[in-house]
Amino acid sequence: MNNHLAERFSANRYPDPERVPLSAPPRTNNDIIQYFRQEKKAGTRAGAWHAKKEIPLPSEMLTPSAPGFDMVEQIIDLEDELRPNKVEGAYQDNEEYLSTQYDLLREDAVRPLRDAVAEVRKDPWRDELNYPQASGIGIYEPTYITSVVFSHRGLAARVAFSLNRVKKFIRWKQSKRLITGTLVALSPAEDAFQTHCILATVAARPLSGLEAANPPELDLFFARPQDFQLDPVRKWIMVECRSSFFEASRHTLLSLQHMMQEP
Repeated sequence: MNNHLAERFSANRYPDPERVPLSAPPRTNNDIIQYFRQEKKAGTRAGAWHAKKEIPLPSEMLTPSAPGFDMVEQIIDLEDELRPNKVEGAYQDNEEYLSTQYDLLREDAVRPLRDAVAEVRKDPWRDELNYPQASGIGIYEPTYITSVVFSHRGLAARVAFSLNRVKKFIRWKQSKRLITGTLVALSPAEDAFQTHCILATVAARPLSGLEAANPPELDLFFARPQDFQLDPVRKWIMVECRSSFFEASRHTLLSLQHMMQEP
């Protein structure tokens, strides 16, 4: 049958499968290798700012008191270490430009919480409305770490907090208090930010935990693994600055560091 048709499928076109390798040898992409080599070199040229974490250290919140200076004067001294932004003329190189923008933006993001902690540190036991209104302090005491929460983004701590020092009813659906991404500072109640402080960001604030639970609950991501606390009976003071939002600057800070790595 069909003996008059030419054979279209030859043995040479489809060789023996046993002679064909299961996988071709890997091909090296020199472009990718070169990119990572240049990125590594760029990172070594950067200063200390390139390795700095966007979330501040506790030492940046608790500036030690010096004889003859109050907290306000010491915070002003911190500005002297910042390189001013150039409004005229060019920067010397990319590193100078990026480091200047990074330091200024980071200080702008961290300063409001530092000011709030300084006010609470001077007088820890006021009600929220008795602190200077310009500082926008949100203070929640007592706060307890109740459980550990496992999430796709990491390990979080669920905290329950009191509104006794807020002195008003909070409509959590409309409120901007403790929204996701807010930077908060915690200190043991017996210390009240005198010597001990840990930083965390709000991981989640489900309305079911804020409106239905009594006391209200939310989840926190601690900035450093060593700051994770597991004592459910220890009493804490939690402070936020309601006039700023740290998450808005956090990704820009990371992007500035990444731009320094670009060849």
